[in-house]
Amino acid sequence: MPAPLRGRRLLALHFAHPGARADGERLAAPLRALAPVYLDDLGELPPAQIARIHNDPPGPVPSASFGMLLERVDQELANVLLGHFGAGTNAPFVAAELRHLGEATRRDVAGGSAVGGRTAGFTLGLIASDPALFATVVPRAVERARASVRSWLSAETNANFAEATAAGLANAWPAATRARLAELRRRYDPDGLFATGDPELDALLRSAPTV
Repeated sequence: MPAPLRGRRLLALHFAHPGARADGERLAAPLRALAPVYLDDLGELPPAQIARIHNDPPGPVPSASFGMLLERVDQELANVLLGHFGAGTNAPFVAAELRHLGEATRRDVAGGSAVGGRTAGFTLGLIASDPALFATVVPRAVERARASVRSWLSAETNANFAEATAAGLANAWPAATRARLAELRRRYDPDGLFATGDPELDALLRSAPTV
C-alpha cells in the first residue's frame, strides 16, 4: 500500500480521457479540487503500464473479489455505500469501487457476442485481501452489501459478476444469447465435458430459456 494511503480511509477517483494531454488536464482540474489530494498519479499512461491505475502489486498476492452490476447511482446509493465502507466502518475490504460503464459498453460487436450485462450502467466491486477472512467474514459482508443495494441491481448481470449458483446465473445473459450458448453446448459438448460439477447449474447452462 503506498505510504500516503496507509492508515486512512479515502475516496479514490479514477479519470480517463482518450485525447490530448492538455484537454485531459483541463477536464481533470475541477475533480482534483474536490478534496485534499493524498496521491496524485494522473498523467499520460501507455497501455503497458495499465496496472498502475490501481497500484496493483507486481507479483501475485491473495485476494478475493466480488462484483455486481447496477442500473444507476444516486445520492441514496452513495449513503448506503458510505454506511458500509465510509468513515467509522470496519468492512473487511481494501476497496469498494464504483465504475461507470460508458455508451460503448452497450454496443455489441457485429453479429453479436456472448457478453451479458450490456444494459447496466455501473459496476460495484469489492476486494478483500486477508485470507483468514475469505471463508467466513468476507462472504457475510458481501451478502449484507448485496442485500442493501438490491434496489439498484441491474436485472441483467454478467457471468463475471454473477453468483456461482443457478439463480445467480439465470440472468447472466439476455435470453436470446443464452439460448444460442445452450445450443452451442449441446452441439459441441453433448457429453458435458466442460461442466461446473453442480448438476443444477449445469442443467441451467445447457437449457435454452423461452425467448
